[in-house]
Amino acid sequence: MKYKDNWQETRQRMNAWWKGESMDRPMMRIVARRKEPVEPLEEVEPYANMEEKWLHPGKTVANYMNYCRQHAFLAEGFPHFRIFMGPGAMAAYLGCKPIFSEDSVWFEKFVDDWGDNPKLDFDENSVWFKRHYESIKEACRLIGEDFFVDIPDIVENLDILASMRGAEDLCFDIMDNPEVIKKLVEDLDNLYFEYYDRFYDLVKTPTGESTYNGFHIWSEGKVGKLQCDFSAIISEEQYREFVQGSIKKQCMKLDNSLYHLDGVDAIRHLDAILEIDELDALQWTPGAGKADGLGEEWYPVYDKVRSAGKSLWILVDEYNPDYWVDATKRLIKRYGNNGIYIIYPDMEMEDAEKLIKNFC
Repeated sequence: MKYKDNWQETRQRMNAWWKGESMDRPMMRIVARRKEPVEPLEEVEPYANMEEKWLHPGKTVANYMNYCRQHAFLAEGFPHFRIFMGPGAMAAYLGCKPIFSEDSVWFEKFVDDWGDNPKLDFDENSVWFKRHYESIKEACRLIGEDFFVDIPDIVENLDILASMRGAEDLCFDIMDNPEVIKKLVEDLDNLYFEYYDRFYDLVKTPTGESTYNGFHIWSEGKVGKLQCDFSAIISEEQYREFVQGSIKKQCMKLDNSLYHLDGVDAIRHLDAILEIDELDALQWTPGAGKADGLGEEWYPVYDKVRSAGKSLWILVDEYNPDYWVDATKRLIKRYGNNGIYIIYPDMEMEDAEKLIKNFC
């Protein structure tokens, strides 16, 4: 892999992490800014608009190549590229208008009434699916075998329905028409892999390896990040009724799976999530204004995850190298090295060297 010296070691460590097997240290994403680029930088024209920023294959690939030339991928950091169409791109494939902004892509609701017999079907001629697919296809051509192109953040179940219908209206639908919503979730379970498999076939390596958008995860086969952010506003009983089975079905079709648990209001569903035997790992996002993933206040969450035999994916937001070292040592003292993957922010080379000296 171009720009990554120890890729075979990283593959071995990530395989061990997925399985919770013995490791001599935690998995660590460490990406450091170089003093000088390893290759001359390519001149890239500015994006004409926000849609180009996310979907223009030529400009986005060129900018990411420049990023790779200016950064060192150390420990388990590795280069992987995404063509991003928001968290929940399937909503656009099914009819939502995407809103392209500086920081992300959002979706306008458009469903006023699901009707008596709603049906969500796969449409290979969907304008935004075709646009997304062709952009990723061109990115694959431009990148070749230099590094991975990610499977996009398709998203699933109630999160897609909330984008299409609006969160408030979906809450009423769950109470007033639960059977309709269950049917729609079942449709989405099937639709998810109609889209996933097409993207997987596009980006996989000759041996079937793949990576998933935004979460720095790789697998020897099919990999995915699963979620239900809408769960923050439903009860534990409703989660088990509408979501748990859907997530389980997805896990069964993936070789490796990571659940994205978002915000303190979603913690109440942790037990239901951990009951899914097929799930491999969990990522906890505390939310704005909260301590980042290394905070000791999250240990009760991590205790449950590790006790259930799931691996942990831990995001570090705060830029404080001394804190990183101390907090990582506390984490290792409590949980050991196995099943731990820590995602540090991009950093200066001297700070990367401090981490490597302490842990690698």
